Amino acid sequence: MLTDETTSVDRQRDADDRAAAALGIDFDGREACDLDVSASKTSPFDRPDLGEWLRKPAEYDAIVFWRFDRAIRSMADMSKLAEWAREHGIMIVFAEGLGGSGPMVFDFRNRVDPVAEPWFVAFAEYRAGREKRRHILDAAQAAQRVLGEVITISEQRWYDSRLLEEIVELANAKATEIGGEYDRELSAERDAYVKGTD
Repeated sequence: MLTDETTSVDRQRDADDRAAAALGIDFDGREACDLDVSASKTSPFDRPDLGEWLRKPAEYDAIVFWRFDRAIRSMADMSKLAEWAREHGIMIVFAEGLGGSGPMVFDFRNRVDPVAEPWFVAFAEYRAGREKRRHILDAAQAAQRVLGEVITISEQRWYDSRLLEEIVELANAKATEIGGEYDRELSAERDAYVKGTD
């Protein structure tokens, strides 16, 4: 859990507690609170409190973050966290989803369920793209100000409906890819079995 000027640790903790209660998660006093540690500069695995918990996954089966940007901000960190969650069968929860909606749950506990990872990847790709666009537009506006030009770059507006469409498209593509891999795996096992019984 990280904090900034506008979001208190208590508010983040309250949101996490509500999400956990809704999902039947008992924190049992366990918490990682890495204040003043930037998610854009520090991998989840390198943060003092969170990193310590990530090194002992046998002690829990779920991690609750306040929001996605408090967990990860880079595609490399997203990929590493998803791989770690899949390997250890951990559910990742973001207490406040898109636009302040309810919890977003990515359940990696069921290792044969192909749905969690594509949704997680799609959401991470959306957030990474959004951050990149924001930085580009902010830099363009700053350049126009410095040059004394009229600001022609409009303020950013985000449209959740298009976001959801993009997530669904990415998730469907990833699910199709995983389904194809699973089909090839089963076919190979079936063929090997049939050849072995002849």
